Amino acid sequence: MSQPAPPLETIAYVIDPTDRIRQVTPNWDAFAQTNGAPQLTLPAVLDRSIWDYITGAGVRSLYHDLFQFVRRKNQPLTFSFRCDAPATRRFMEMQLVPNADGAITLRSRTLHVETRPPIALLTLPAHDGPDSLEICSFCKQAHLPDDTWAPLEDTITQLDLFGEIPIPDGITHSVCPTCLPDLQRRLGL
Repeated sequence: MSQPAPPLETIAYVIDPTDRIRQVTPNWDAFAQTNGAPQLTLPAVLDRSIWDYITGAGVRSLYHDLFQFVRRKNQPLTFSFRCDAPATRRFMEMQLVPNADGAITLRSRTLHVETRPPIALLTLPAHDGPDSLEICSFCKQAHLPDDTWAPLEDTITQLDLFGEIPIPDGITHSVCPTCLPDLQRRLGL
């Protein structure tokens, strides 16, 4: 079920010094549509703050640190992450590249794609409420009530979501204790 990504599949966008999205690559809309996110096409995102699209206090704080690092050091930073759709595991790499004017170009390149049976949890809206399911933005593991992290494919069973436990109101993003130290090390934190 595994297939290589198209060799040059890259999605990029530019945020200005105030973190507003000012430019996207021509394939932006196709990527949004393919991933069932028509609300993220060009007319909806252009001139909006990047912070309108990053949920979860921990992830927002980490991206703030990443942007600050790239601007202060004036050097690119590259890291791996997952950008899954309900029926797809998408392994990606993001590069943050500083521009001369304080803007940053964010380039996301697909490294590998795997199909899987659809995971209904990934159709839930982004939501920071107390009844949200916390998912790591980088590895896509879910935070369970026993303070462990598990792959999304196992989460429905482990939480008995279609049994007696109510389905979460939405998904909020975080950084799991496995991914966070690696990112902090890269930033010298």
